[in-house]
Amino acid sequence: MPIAKLLLDSGFAKNFHPFKIANRDIREAVLDYIVSHPKDFDLNEALEEAIKSCPELRPTEAEQISIAERLIKAGASIESVPKTIVVNGGSLHKTHTFGPLFYLGRNLHEASGFFKALFDHGVKLKPTDVFYFLRLNDVSRLERFLNNVKLDVNAPIAYSLQPQPLLHYACASCINFETLEYLIVKVGADPCIVHGGETPLSILLGLLEWSSEDDKTSIFASAKLLLQKGVDVTVGKSSPLQSVASYGSPEFLALLLHDGKADINSPGGDGNTCLTSAVMNKNAAMVDAILAVEGINPNAAGPSGWPPIVGAVKSANFAMVEMLLASGAVEINNGDGAGWTALHHAANNGNPDILKTLIAKGADLAATTKDGLTAADLAKRQKQKACLAALQEASGVPVTADEPAESASTRSAAGGGPGRHSGRPAKRGRTTK
Repeated sequence: MPIAKLLLDSGFAKNFHPFKIANRDIREAVLDYIVSHPKDFDLNEALEEAIKSCPELRPTEAEQISIAERLIKAGASIESVPKTIVVNGGSLHKTHTFGPLFYLGRNLHEASGFFKALFDHGVKLKPTDVFYFLRLNDVSRLERFLNNVKLDVNAPIAYSLQPQPLLHYACASCINFETLEYLIVKVGADPCIVHGGETPLSILLGLLEWSSEDDKTSIFASAKLLLQKGVDVTVGKSSPLQSVASYGSPEFLALLLHDGKADINSPGGDGNTCLTSAVMNKNAAMVDAILAVEGINPNAAGPSGWPPIVGAVKSANFAMVEMLLASGAVEINNGDGAGWTALHHAANNGNPDILKTLIAKGADLAATTKDGLTAADLAKRQKQKACLAALQEASGVPVTADEPAESASTRSAAGGGPGRHSGRPAKRGRTTK
């Protein structure tokens, strides 16, 4: 009696497949029996499992291809198989279609030969399968797909829970320059489309936060191509200008401003300007580069109401404070929404070096917050002795021993340094950090 039939008679289910057996010889014997008795087994399930493979068995790609081809020849469908995903007890998709390409999409680099084998067997393709071909970073295969499937590359394509145009997905996946160029030049993908408040360029430059130096070189080349097509650098939940200000370099800034059309003071989708974004993310090189741009307004406040000089002081970043003051155009006594000036924050947080620099540049010692507190009042309250001494020396007036009253709004204004701006996705996705 064949060992496969013995196993089947012993209670193995109809959806039994070869990769459930660790021994290679027995696995081959079982496969021989399955393909010769196709009505006794779920060949589609077997094909799906052949593609997914069991990691602990570590089959070779050649073995995967061999098994898949034998199952297809025996009648397994290479079309998608309907499945339902349930996450944490709740249905993520009532129905979702999975099949060979879905599983290959998880590990395309290692499965490229297997992918080609299925493709050569005439797998029936759907528009959404374009995402798997896109991630191959292989123009010839992508071209072959697009020649065989009717697809509007500029319309949102249903993929998972976030339909989006092909170019948006391509930029989010950081595909190579050749593939991006093919989509724009040969296929007609429009780089200026705004979808979900984002352009392909704003998505691409949003990757700078997590990119390696090699990735940044590729991103730079791709961004240059998109800019040649007239993409607006001020559009996006976190605009391209903001992303470059936060996580980029002066070279990226020069690229975005090369044609002189962009307004360096234009706020992004979250209300932050280039300069406030750079200050919040403590990107000193970008602060310096932005201040050198003609027409920059170093006093434009972000959505929280604080001007860049206040943000730099709250972050206790002495280098950025000096850069801003050296521009010669900073209104040093501008305050935030609670009336706190840079001097108030320096005194409250105990930054005597910054405080002395502000005083030397003409900071108003008598300026009061909306609660009527001076910088000296705050230094006294917080027991910041070095700051208090510097303020007394500058004013020539001793501070009284009485501590000022503290209100809720005063405590709120004294909060820590500015956080990162809200237009940036999380390292899982484009969202508030």
